[in-house]
Amino acid sequence: MKKSVLSLSVVVAFVAYVVATLSKGTSIEPAKFIEDKNYVFEETPNSEDKESKESEEQKLIEKNGTLKEIQTKEVPTETKPKLYKDGLYSGDSVDAYYGNIKVQAKIQDGKISDVIFLDYPKDQTNSIKINTEATRQLKNEVIAAQSANVDVISGATETSSAFILSIESALSKAKN
Repeated sequence: MKKSVLSLSVVVAFVAYVVATLSKGTSIEPAKFIEDKNYVFEETPNSEDKESKESEEQKLIEKNGTLKEIQTKEVPTETKPKLYKDGLYSGDSVDAYYGNIKVQAKIQDGKISDVIFLDYPKDQTNSIKINTEATRQLKNEVIAAQSANVDVISGATETSSAFILSIESALSKAKN
């Protein structure tokens, strides 16, 4: 008896909901089965809501264009002024205590594309060992930073300091 009363009250509540919804001017779409296995009832908007949505969409289309038009529009790219003039620029020869450092900066498309060591300390075994790694690191850092503003390499302080001075002088010649 209790079960039938409960069932009847659920049915009456559902019918009341449907009647109230229909009296608002909206219709109930059939339930959609979605991923989490819940049924969802969607209301269809009344004609006023439809018109306002359509006019909003029309305003957006007039302002921005359709999705296809937006996707095919060419977006202007900002062209940054080139920092350096293309070419090869030699820096000053700078004393690095055990020998001199002199570099050449290669500028391509306004950017530092390579750093060439014209001279570096290489007459002692220890200098060769230190400078082999330091010159590679310093070169990579300058190219990545696109400037002479790089860190000194620990264990190669003299080489690093002389390198920075030499590359600064080369880049100052290459400035636009």
